[in-house]
Amino acid sequence: MNTSILVLVLLIIAVVLIIALRRSAARQPEEGLKICKTTGGLCCGGGEACIHKNLERASEPITYFDDEELDRFAGRDAGSYGKEEVGEFGYILDTLPAEETQAWLSSLSRRSITPPREILQRASARLSTTVH
Repeated sequence: MNTSILVLVLLIIAVVLIIALRRSAARQPEEGLKICKTTGGLCCGGGEACIHKNLERASEPITYFDDEELDRFAGRDAGSYGKEEVGEFGYILDTLPAEETQAWLSSLSRRSITPPREILQRASARLSTTVH
């Protein structure tokens, strides 16, 4: 009987710890992703080079990077993309000169397109290694 009670107590403690750890992990932001103070949406994590810092140029025409097909993703959440859709963004990012990454992200933002999380992380890594 005492063994059964001890096992039950240990099981309850384990469940409580698992729940607490999951809640703690859910509250921590993903590496490389930040909430933009300007828009409230996901930001590239570029710090001073954040894509939204250049939005004051909103009256200028939007520059496209041979990526007009991405306009269909306007308003989508960064976590809602399928593998093929992520691949579309990845192809454009991979073929884009590194020094144009900031301008491309700004273009997407001005078109209300939030890239998939993986692409934001890759672009953020590119920005951190690109000299501005």
